[in-house]
Amino acid sequence: MQKGEYWVVRMFLKDHTCNIDGLHARHKQANSWTVGELLEPKLQVHDHSLKPKDIMVEMQVDHGLHLLYTKAWRAKDHAKASVFGPPEKSFKLLLAYCHRLKEVNPGTITAMKTNVANQFEYLFISHAALLHGFHTVIRPAIAIDDTHLKGKFSGIMFVAICLDANNQVFPLAYGFGDVEDEMSWTWFLNELKNAISSLEDCMIISDRHLGIKAAMEKVYPNVPHRYYVLHMAQNIKNDYKRKYVSLLFKQAWKAYRKSNLKEVMLEMMKVNRVAFEDLMNVGP
Repeated sequence: MQKGEYWVVRMFLKDHTCNIDGLHARHKQANSWTVGELLEPKLQVHDHSLKPKDIMVEMQVDHGLHLLYTKAWRAKDHAKASVFGPPEKSFKLLLAYCHRLKEVNPGTITAMKTNVANQFEYLFISHAALLHGFHTVIRPAIAIDDTHLKGKFSGIMFVAICLDANNQVFPLAYGFGDVEDEMSWTWFLNELKNAISSLEDCMIISDRHLGIKAAMEKVYPNVPHRYYVLHMAQNIKNDYKRKYVSLLFKQAWKAYRKSNLKEVMLEMMKVNRVAFEDLMNVGP
C-alpha cells in the first residue's frame, strides 16, 4: 500500500473486562434468544421458579456472560414460550381444561365468559371438594378479595375464602378477569351464588371497594356485608395522621361489650369528630 494510513498492534489483552451488554450492536454477543435456548432444559425442571437474578448469576458462572436484568428477563420469556408455548395459545385451552376438571372432579363448577369477538373476559372455578367442605364443616362467613396479576396480559385474580375449624384458610372459589370493577365483581358473585346456592345465616366480608359494594347490592341484597378491619385501620392511619385515632379504632373493634364500644367512640368524637363521623357512616 503506497497511500493511506497505517496502524500497528502493539499489545494484545486476552482477558476482556467490558460488559457484554455494553458492546456495540455490530459486535457478536449472546442475545436473549441464545440465553433462552440455554435455559430451556433448566426451565423444564424448575418450571416457572427461575428468576432473572438467578439467570444472571448462572450465565456468569457457567458461560462467563455478564447479563443485564432486562436481558435475563427476555431470555426467560423466550425459554418459557419455547417450553410451555406462547401465552396467547393457553387461552384456547381453557374450555378443555375446565372440561377435564369436571371429569376428574365430579361436582366441580366452572364458568367462562367471552366478549362479542370471542375474546376471554372472565373465568370462575370452584372444586367439588371445596364446595362439599363449605356446606358441611366450614364457618358461614366468606371473605372475597382480588390481586393484580403481573404476567404479559396483567388482569385480576378473584378469590373467595373461608376459615376452617383450625383457623386455617379454606379456599372456596377463584376466578380471573381483566379489571376490578362493578361488572367483573357482579359476574364473579353471580357465579359464586350459582355454585353455593343459598347463603342463609352467612355473611360476606370484603374491603370497601365501590365495585364490590355495588355488586353485593345486586347479587346478595339480603346477605350481611361486612368490611375488613385491617383495611379500615390502614385507611384511618393514612387519612388521620394522629396515632391516638388509630389506637382508639383498635380499641373499638376489639371491644366485646356495647358499653366499652360506646365509651371508646365518645372519646374518638372528642379527639377527631371527622374520623368519628366517617366510621359511623360506614354502617354495621
